[in-house]
Amino acid sequence: MARADVTLERQVSARFAGQINEISVPLPAGELDASCRDEVRTRFLKAYTDLYGHAHDDIPVEVMTWRVVASGRLAEVAVERRSAGAGEDPVPKHTRPAYWIELGSFVDTPVYDRYPLVPGMTVAGPALVEERESTVLVAPGSTAVVDEYRNLVVTRTEAQL
Repeated sequence: MARADVTLERQVSARFAGQINEISVPLPAGELDASCRDEVRTRFLKAYTDLYGHAHDDIPVEVMTWRVVASGRLAEVAVERRSAGAGEDPVPKHTRPAYWIELGSFVDTPVYDRYPLVPGMTVAGPALVEERESTVLVAPGSTAVVDEYRNLVVTRTEAQL
Protein backbone atom coordinates (compact mmCIF):
# COMPACT_ATOMS: atom_id res chain seq x y z
CA MET A 1 0.00 0.00 0.00
CA ALA A 2 1.42 3.38 -0.99
CA ARG A 3 1.87 6.08 1.66
CA ALA A 4 -0.53 8.31 -0.31
CA ASP A 5 -3.25 5.70 0.26
CA VAL A 6 -2.89 5.88 4.06
CA THR A 7 -4.67 8.43 6.25
CA LEU A 8 -3.66 8.99 9.87
CA GLU A 9 -6.02 10.62 12.34
CA ARG A 10 -5.03 11.41 15.91
CA GLN A 11 -7.74 11.50 18.56
CA VAL A 12 -8.29 11.65 22.28
CA SER A 13 -11.15 10.28 24.31
CA ALA A 14 -11.99 12.90 26.89
CA ARG A 15 -14.65 13.66 29.49
CA PHE A 16 -15.50 16.16 32.16
CA ALA A 17 -14.02 15.20 35.55
CA GLY A 18 -16.46 12.95 37.40
CA GLN A 19 -18.21 11.64 34.29
CA ILE A 20 -18.12 8.01 33.23
CA ASN A 21 -18.38 8.26 29.43
CA GLU A 22 -15.89 9.86 27.08
CA ILE A 23 -16.24 11.35 23.61
CA SER A 24 -13.67 11.24 20.81
CA VAL A 25 -12.07 14.51 19.79
CA PRO A 26 -9.67 14.99 16.84
CA LEU A 27 -6.26 16.35 17.80
CA PRO A 28 -4.60 19.29 16.06
CA ALA A 29 -1.90 18.58 13.46
CA GLY A 30 1.76 18.88 14.35
CA GLU A 31 3.75 18.14 17.45
CA LEU A 32 1.78 17.78 20.66
CA ASP A 33 3.15 19.61 23.67
CA ALA A 34 1.86 21.70 26.56
CA SER A 35 0.89 24.49 24.17
CA CYS A 36 -1.81 22.23 22.65
CA ARG A 37 -3.70 21.98 25.94
CA ASP A 38 -6.04 24.91 25.23
CA GLU A 39 -6.71 23.72 21.66
CA VAL A 40 -7.63 20.21 22.89
CA ARG A 41 -9.97 21.69 25.53
CA THR A 42 -11.59 23.99 22.94
CA ARG A 43 -12.13 21.04 20.59
CA PHE A 44 -13.57 18.95 23.42
CA LEU A 45 -16.00 21.73 24.44
CA LYS A 46 -17.16 22.12 20.84
CA ALA A 47 -17.65 18.36 20.37
CA TYR A 48 -19.48 18.14 23.73
CA THR A 49 -21.73 21.08 22.83
CA ASP A 50 -22.46 19.58 19.39
CA LEU A 51 -23.45 16.31 21.05
CA TYR A 52 -25.33 17.52 24.15
CA GLY A 53 -26.28 21.13 23.36
CA HIS A 54 -24.21 22.67 26.17
CA ALA A 55 -20.82 22.42 27.89
CA HIS A 56 -19.42 23.26 31.33
CA ASP A 57 -16.69 25.92 31.30
CA ASP A 58 -15.93 25.44 35.00
CA ILE A 59 -15.28 21.66 35.10
CA PRO A 60 -11.82 20.24 34.30
CA VAL A 61 -11.47 18.04 31.22
CA GLU A 62 -9.79 14.64 31.61
CA VAL A 63 -8.10 12.93 28.66
CA MET A 64 -8.57 9.19 29.08
CA THR A 65 -7.16 7.67 25.88
CA TRP A 66 -4.77 8.82 23.16
CA ARG A 67 -5.20 7.06 19.83
CA VAL A 68 -3.94 7.05 16.25
CA VAL A 69 -6.33 5.69 13.65
CA ALA A 70 -4.75 4.56 10.38
CA SER A 71 -6.94 3.76 7.40
CA GLY A 72 -6.16 2.98 3.82
CA ARG A 73 -7.64 2.28 0.48
CA LEU A 74 -7.51 -1.34 -0.60
CA ALA A 75 -7.96 -2.94 -3.95
CA GLU A 76 -11.44 -4.12 -4.81
CA VAL A 77 -12.35 -7.31 -2.99
CA ALA A 78 -13.57 -10.19 -5.12
CA VAL A 79 -15.70 -12.75 -3.28
CA GLU A 80 -15.25 -16.26 -4.56
CA ARG A 81 -18.40 -17.94 -5.82
CA ARG A 82 -18.60 -21.69 -5.80
CA SER A 83 -20.91 -23.86 -7.80
CA ALA A 84 -23.22 -26.34 -6.13
CA GLY A 85 -21.75 -29.62 -4.95
CA ALA A 86 -22.61 -33.05 -6.24
CA GLY A 87 -25.87 -33.09 -4.30
CA GLU A 88 -24.64 -35.26 -1.46
CA ASP A 89 -26.41 -34.91 1.86
CA PRO A 90 -24.37 -33.66 4.80
CA VAL A 91 -23.69 -36.19 7.53
CA PRO A 92 -24.05 -35.13 11.18
CA LYS A 93 -20.95 -35.59 13.32
CA HIS A 94 -23.13 -36.63 16.28
CA THR A 95 -26.40 -35.85 18.04
CA ARG A 96 -27.06 -34.19 21.36
CA PRO A 97 -30.10 -33.15 23.34
CA ALA A 98 -31.18 -29.58 22.62
CA TYR A 99 -34.23 -27.75 23.90
CA TRP A 100 -36.48 -26.44 21.13
CA ILE A 101 -39.11 -23.97 22.27
CA GLU A 102 -41.10 -24.78 19.13
CA LEU A 103 -41.44 -28.39 20.35
CA GLY A 104 -41.59 -27.58 24.06
CA SER A 105 -39.01 -30.22 24.94
CA PHE A 106 -35.50 -31.56 24.57
CA VAL A 107 -34.91 -33.48 21.34
CA ASP A 108 -31.90 -35.54 20.23
CA THR A 109 -30.65 -33.10 17.61
CA PRO A 110 -28.18 -33.75 14.78
CA VAL A 111 -25.02 -31.61 14.99
CA TYR A 112 -23.21 -30.74 11.75
CA ASP A 113 -19.68 -29.45 11.24
CA ARG A 114 -19.97 -26.18 9.28
CA TYR A 115 -16.66 -26.40 7.43
CA PRO A 116 -17.27 -29.37 5.08
CA LEU A 117 -20.66 -28.01 3.98
CA VAL A 118 -20.54 -26.97 0.31
CA PRO A 119 -22.94 -24.97 -1.86
CA GLY A 120 -26.19 -26.78 -2.54
CA MET A 121 -26.19 -28.81 0.68
CA THR A 122 -29.34 -28.60 2.80
CA VAL A 123 -29.76 -29.19 6.52
CA ALA A 124 -33.31 -29.75 7.78
CA GLY A 125 -34.28 -28.62 11.26
CA PRO A 126 -34.15 -29.28 14.02
CA ALA A 127 -30.36 -29.20 13.69
CA LEU A 128 -27.27 -27.43 15.00
CA VAL A 129 -24.46 -26.32 12.68
CA GLU A 130 -21.25 -25.71 14.62
CA GLU A 131 -18.16 -23.75 13.71
CA ARG A 132 -15.37 -22.22 15.80
CA GLU A 133 -17.02 -18.80 16.03
CA SER A 134 -20.69 -19.68 16.39
CA THR A 135 -23.47 -22.21 16.28
CA VAL A 136 -26.37 -21.84 13.86
CA LEU A 137 -29.73 -23.08 15.14
CA VAL A 138 -31.91 -24.54 12.42
CA ALA A 139 -35.28 -24.65 14.14
CA PRO A 140 -37.89 -27.33 13.60
CA GLY A 141 -39.80 -26.54 10.42
CA SER A 142 -36.81 -24.71 8.91
CA THR A 143 -34.06 -25.56 6.45
CA ALA A 144 -30.56 -24.19 5.99
CA VAL A 145 -29.14 -24.14 2.47
CA VAL A 146 -25.51 -23.37 1.66
CA ASP A 147 -25.45 -20.72 -1.10
CA GLU A 148 -22.73 -20.08 -3.71
CA TYR A 149 -20.83 -17.83 -1.28
CA ARG A 150 -20.96 -20.55 1.44
CA ASN A 151 -23.50 -18.58 3.51
CA LEU A 152 -26.07 -20.57 5.44
CA VAL A 153 -29.48 -19.29 4.38
CA VAL A 154 -32.09 -20.40 6.90
CA THR A 155 -35.71 -20.42 5.78
CA ARG A 156 -38.79 -21.34 7.76
CA THR A 157 -40.71 -23.89 5.74
CA GLU A 158 -43.61 -24.33 8.16
CA ALA A 159 -45.68 -21.75 10.02
CA GLN A 160 -43.94 -20.60 13.18
CA LEU A 161 -45.53 -21.96 16.34
